[in-house]
Amino acid sequence: MASLSQSRIVLLGQEGLQHARPPPDDVQTLPDLFAHTVAQHPHRPAFVMFLSDGTLHTLSYLDLGRKVRHISDALQELSDPSSENAPPVVWHLA
Repeated sequence: MASLSQSRIVLLGQEGLQHARPPPDDVQTLPDLFAHTVAQHPHRPAFVMFLSDGTLHTLSYLDLGRKVRHISDALQELSDPSSENAPPVVWHLA
């Protein structure tokens, strides 16, 4: 695992905030905003990252939306609908 000094993380977009528009009236939550962004800009980069081998990898909003949907579906399958207070166990295997 790379240390912070070995990692290069670049956050883009701060300089573009003056061009930001408010979301449409039907966008009330963060999931709504994400779904709206996927629908409006499916091929726009959502994440741009350097992989451990040094290559640059870009993940579009469409690809990220598919991954989010896959995880959401898996969590719904794992959840017990009879218990609202028992969250599913979540783990990530790299």
